[in-house]
Amino acid sequence: MNGSATGAMVRRNGRAWLLLALLAIVAGLSFLLRARYQDESRPPAAVARVADYYLVDMERRKHDAAGRLRSVLRAARLEHFADDDTATLVHPSLEIYNDNDWSWLVQAESGWSNGDGTEVLLHGPVEIWRRAADGAVRIHVSTSELRVLPDRQYAETDRAATIRESRSTTTGIGLRANLAENRVEILKQVVIQYDRTE
Repeated sequence: MNGSATGAMVRRNGRAWLLLALLAIVAGLSFLLRARYQDESRPPAAVARVADYYLVDMERRKHDAAGRLRSVLRAARLEHFADDDTATLVHPSLEIYNDNDWSWLVQAESGWSNGDGTEVLLHGPVEIWRRAADGAVRIHVSTSELRVLPDRQYAETDRAATIRESRSTTTGIGLRANLAENRVEILKQVVIQYDRTE
């Protein structure tokens, strides 16, 4: 093999290696750009919230300006979150007292409360009882979700609800309860059944 042929072969090999190197660089850049694009287009992963403290068998009592007991919130477990000053509740129960010698008891599977307890969201099933001074249950309400404003003695839901009293059962959609005045009403699709037995 003469010198000119050897030189041509070296040049071809050099070009081949240069071409391979360029292809490798282009492939690497394509891979990096694709990975970056996928990361930017992917929605951010949800950040798990971590409670800053928790309470077991929690009880919170609220009194009015005259010192009268107005509400008692209990939960088997409360977890508080500092980022928005809210709490999740496990097996919450809420007692609300009014000026008419009646008390209301609300129980649920789970719930949520804002920081000062002025709003409580309860998740179902949710049961509500009204008790007279003698402790007798006068009314029973069941639903699946309930928003309660304890300080205003008010509760509401847009879900199906059932009201049972001694001689009647009322069902329908949506409910408003003025607990201060012991008044509960179904909002729509109301059906009332009366017990006519003596």
